Amino acid sequence: MIESLEEPEDIHSSIHQARKNMKMMRAVLRLIRFQLPGKIYNRENKFYRDVARRLSLARDLTAMTETIDKLTSTKRKQSTENSLIQIKDEILSSRKNYTQEHQKLILNSASLLKDHSPINEELEWDEDYFRNLLKGLGKIYRQAYKYQQKCSQHNTDERMHEYRKKVKYLRYHLTILKNMWPKMVVAWENELNRLTDFLGDANDIVVLSSHQKKIHKNSMDSQTKAVLERRKSRCHREALALGAKLFAEKPGPFKKRIEVYLQEWEAIGNV
Repeated sequence: MIESLEEPEDIHSSIHQARKNMKMMRAVLRLIRFQLPGKIYNRENKFYRDVARRLSLARDLTAMTETIDKLTSTKRKQSTENSLIQIKDEILSSRKNYTQEHQKLILNSASLLKDHSPINEELEWDEDYFRNLLKGLGKIYRQAYKYQQKCSQHNTDERMHEYRKKVKYLRYHLTILKNMWPKMVVAWENELNRLTDFLGDANDIVVLSSHQKKIHKNSMDSQTKAVLERRKSRCHREALALGAKLFAEKPGPFKKRIEVYLQEWEAIGNV
């Protein structure tokens, strides 16, 4: 995570990977949050959140270009394709300028991560660790479940974005605990990954549209706007359809089922 920012071969992919790693760290914190004193959880979560935010605009600019690449990978009207290519060129120019102007910020983020002390010495695995892991996993499942229900009733860009964050945390939790039932959990992870892809693609379009509106006001032509809106709506439909399956189980039964998996895993000495 640190080395990729200090001496990157590709600064943009390095920023993306660093932000993913920080997201994973925050997922770990959520999984073990009931094993930690509240002040330590809050301190660590805030640290990784704030460092990741420092790199968010650089990542957003790259995500916008990737979104345009996806949109231009299928045949479209020449005028729409030209509009998208022009937007991409402008974003690439903005990204280059931003990276050059904020090189110190990027290196400073790497320094913050390098100098940050891990919580190993403050973490005590007492006899309640099993129950606390289950509470952490159950909490994030319940949050994702609620957002699936809310978005199914009335989806907004903001709700779908929050839904995506909860699903990502859940997927990371399962990655950490996959050995409780590897074949089943890997399949589950894969479907959650598909769900975050749909939600992520939709959010990238929201970010792209917002960026264009902020920078150029209403410069985007109506056909291009329609293409973006159709793509976003399709991603939302796909996400909610898949989410209905993944979150068909209510939080209570889910937690009881996972408790059985963890108990069996513990019984054979793997926890």
